[in-house]
Amino acid sequence: MSSELPLPADCREAFELAMGSEFASEVARERAVADAVETFREAIAREPEDARLWMFLGELELDRGAAKDARRAFRQVLRLDPDDALAHSGLAYACSQLGRLEEAEQLLAKAIVIDASDLLYAQLGSLLIDQGRVEEADRALRAGLELDPQNEEMLLLLARYCAKSDTEAKQLLERALEVEPEYFEAEMELGALFGSMEQLPEAAACFARAIGLEPDLPDGYRELAAVRLPDEPDRAVELLDRALQIDSNDARAWSLLGEAHLRRGQSEPAERALLKGCAIRPLDPDVARAHWVLSKFLEEKDRVSEAIVALRTAVPMAHAWPPLAADLGRLLIEQGQIEEARDYLHLALEHDIEDELSRELLRGLQG
Repeated sequence: MSSELPLPADCREAFELAMGSEFASEVARERAVADAVETFREAIAREPEDARLWMFLGELELDRGAAKDARRAFRQVLRLDPDDALAHSGLAYACSQLGRLEEAEQLLAKAIVIDASDLLYAQLGSLLIDQGRVEEADRALRAGLELDPQNEEMLLLLARYCAKSDTEAKQLLERALEVEPEYFEAEMELGALFGSMEQLPEAAACFARAIGLEPDLPDGYRELAAVRLPDEPDRAVELLDRALQIDSNDARAWSLLGEAHLRRGQSEPAERALLKGCAIRPLDPDVARAHWVLSKFLEEKDRVSEAIVALRTAVPMAHAWPPLAADLGRLLIEQGQIEEARDYLHLALEHDIEDELSRELLRGLQG
């Protein structure tokens, strides 16, 4: 794209205000972006053959989530300059947002032929990951790393989705943090990796560093609380209260808060926290887990019928949390609802073939 001439002053000022400023609220930022869009449209009405104006308009439309309008703008850039790799990239992103994944992939492949860069390979890798094509994504991301071995975002993507082992993932994340020590996303990912490896002190240190880098990061407080909860429930409550101040719709934080209160012997605040987690919609694995924790609490309080209701509500997510179906089947047996119990026990085993308790219960029903 030609950049010999400067942007019109009103367009430059509008773009810098919309994209480079801090705003008191999201509403104020959205208003600035909308004003910039209008400024560029007016300029295009005067100069419809200026590819630069269409390019900046496309970026603004993407920023405000108007993928269809962004697609139209980037197509105009390519009409005027068919070999603009950046326009191919922008158009590919707009297409991916619209579900036109094959078109997005073709555009990125062409952009790489025109002007291969690590950023284009990273975009292609992300697109392939979203489609579950991990091996192809791995090749794309590693090709990008050959162009820029210091690209911390590609290192993170490789660690998260493509690493062949925990050791490789750890090495990739540590490389990302060597490149960018303030990369809090890599700290979070490394913390999760240490947690999965049962290296809890190391996990806690990573989450604490992530919070230090990004003090308003609710996930950091929540995951640090999850590590602290078994031995320090009081500290976990403090961390989860902070996480929920930032994001009150975090179902996992609510369920962890309920568990932390239970460890402190505080039934009433535990139930309130769990009910708040269960009330969040749409139903997802974290909300489903809140229902499961609530059901365990209710069962311990001899409120079995309420526990069954909690499990029934969340059992559509049994594929993500098999104990929902297993416990529902077990409680239904206790209530004498044998046929329905059998169905739920089979469902539990479909999603967790190592669930020996459900298998044993089914054998008992057959006997």
